[in-house]
Amino acid sequence: MSSQPRSLTPIQFLSAGNILSAGLQLYRKQFKEYAWLAAVGTAWFVVPLIVLVGSVFGFVQSGNTGWLIAIVPISLGLLLMGFAKYQAFAAAIARKSFGELILVPETAAAASQYTNRRMWGFWLISFLLSLLFMGLFIGFYILLTILLVILIFAVTGLDAITAEATPDDATLMAIGFATLGLLAVVGIPAIIFFLWMLARFFVPEVVYAIEPASGAAASLGRSWNLTTKSGWRVVLLLMLVVAVLTPFQVLFQVVSSLLQLLAISLDPVGNDGFFVSSFVGSYALGIGLSILLLPIWQCTKAVLYYDLRSRREGMGLTIESQDGSAASVMQLFQRVSLVTPESVELEFTLAGIGNRIYAILVDYTILLMGSILFWTVWGIFSYQLLTYLEQAELDYSGLSLWLLAIGLLLFFIGTTGYFVGFEVLRQGQTPGKRAAKIRVIRDDGRPIGLAQAVLRSLIQPIDFFLFLGAFLIFFGKREKRLGDWAAGTVVIQENRANQRAITLSDAAKAFAVDLPQQANLAKLQPDQFAVISEYLQRRSFMSRLAEAELSLNLARQVRSVIQLETIPDGMTSDVFLEAAYLAYQEQFSGY
Repeated sequence: MSSQPRSLTPIQFLSAGNILSAGLQLYRKQFKEYAWLAAVGTAWFVVPLIVLVGSVFGFVQSGNTGWLIAIVPISLGLLLMGFAKYQAFAAAIARKSFGELILVPETAAAASQYTNRRMWGFWLISFLLSLLFMGLFIGFYILLTILLVILIFAVTGLDAITAEATPDDATLMAIGFATLGLLAVVGIPAIIFFLWMLARFFVPEVVYAIEPASGAAASLGRSWNLTTKSGWRVVLLLMLVVAVLTPFQVLFQVVSSLLQLLAISLDPVGNDGFFVSSFVGSYALGIGLSILLLPIWQCTKAVLYYDLRSRREGMGLTIESQDGSAASVMQLFQRVSLVTPESVELEFTLAGIGNRIYAILVDYTILLMGSILFWTVWGIFSYQLLTYLEQAELDYSGLSLWLLAIGLLLFFIGTTGYFVGFEVLRQGQTPGKRAAKIRVIRDDGRPIGLAQAVLRSLIQPIDFFLFLGAFLIFFGKREKRLGDWAAGTVVIQENRANQRAITLSDAAKAFAVDLPQQANLAKLQPDQFAVISEYLQRRSFMSRLAEAELSLNLARQVRSVIQLETIPDGMTSDVFLEAAYLAYQEQFSGY
């Protein structure tokens, strides 16, 4: 039994941060092909749109109704087909990404040919989702209107509603405050609900692009089933993707604003030619940005789909075929080798930009809440102090500026000390890093010290300027921002054990005693044993149908490998796998 135990690199459930990081690695790995698919798909949608806008503009200029009647229907038809084509090419990116994950690569041309044959199905998916969310929005507004009418009646009374007199200011103010309260009470839960619904229907086009047997409408139900128990994790993933794309959006807005300022400076009179040129330039930049960002969404969806199927259906868990595809996602993450002062070489998995953004969101949420509390308390303290001095008729001229300066100094010390204190006292982990399961260490593998933590914290505002740190992490092989380079640190993923408790039945324990005499457990290789172990740990996450099917297949495979003639009557496949797991573990304890 010389093969390497598979449990050293188990099939891992991916966190939201790791899903995003893996998607970005796929994006970098196949950028040219993904960009080509995105560009062709975008062209199919943009060109008919330009023709339609040009037709309407031509009608406005010429007033030729015949031209409008002839061109607009054709443009609308082309626009409808172009949108279906756009959806098909976008789905081809997800299909190709999934092929990379399961080590069954497919060319961009082959992926697009398959999805284009089903392009109207993608259009139907978008149409059905539009109807669903439109119905939810209409229902929400009807409910809000009813509640608002009831609230106004409760505040003003029926007489005030039916009276012709204009309500006084106090009544209007009461209605205004009541409306704001209603929006807060109803609106916030509604936003959360819509995000959750969006998460549940996040991957139907990926399902339709990959599973031949799934129809367009059935793909919606498939997405709903796959995201069971994962809705809030997908919501978190959506937030992380938006956070990653924000630097690109900000950069686009800056460049677009500069183009408009340039047009104004070149033509202060307001010539239409300069205005049109700046508009076309901004529009072209927007199209280019969408081409660059579309593959990020699709690659992330492909990784999410892979992870959902691993969770819900045990995809990759098989004994008969060991092609390594189960561990391919973790192979996407960049690794770094560090040499300790004792000349010991250590290898770590880098944190990934997804996990780092997750940590930042958590840390800055805590800092925001702490800042609100600090400035509230400091404001109350300052007001009370100045009031006391005024009542005591003491000279306090200039004290308000000193209080502001002291408040800013304390605020700076608190925000900087937050990162320094946690990273030094908690072995490189702030609350955000702990939530993301990452930590910062020195380049030689040792825990971070006070000097490194202070330097990283002081340079952090520079890293945030124009999102410089995010670009350095994304494009750098060692994923270091300026603070990491200056302090000599690196952010890694925690090497936490992925083992979960396995519940064994009494029947399995009893059969495990006799199994070594009835079968040749030595035939079971360590990587095959790891498959059994992973199944028993993960079965509680799976759907019942997938669990039953996978359990039967694994039991059949294990029985064949260990050369067991018969399984006791009435014993389920799960109990047999539990017995095989326990008997192998007891016989080969060195594993």
